[in-house]
Amino acid sequence: MAPGGRLTVVGLAASASVWDWIVSGLSLLSIPMAGRLHGETRDIGVPVARLRESLAEIRRAAALILPGARVRRRFYDRYTLTWDRPGGRS
Repeated sequence: MAPGGRLTVVGLAASASVWDWIVSGLSLLSIPMAGRLHGETRDIGVPVARLRESLAEIRRAAALILPGARVRRRFYDRYTLTWDRPGGRS
């Protein structure tokens, strides 16, 4: 990646902590409504592997491998990881 470049990853994280399960439970109220409003298709035929790493594990690995990376929780067990490679022009 070129200096100053940006890496963005969209991934899936497993629920592992009590907080993960609380957030997942709360999203069960709003996400189905939003899906109906937007005409969401439930099964789009894409194979999905079993979720293994928790968001906490992903954050720890990102901190070691990509210092300064930002990891944010999203809907449907998703997360985004964004990292900017140092060295870009100011």
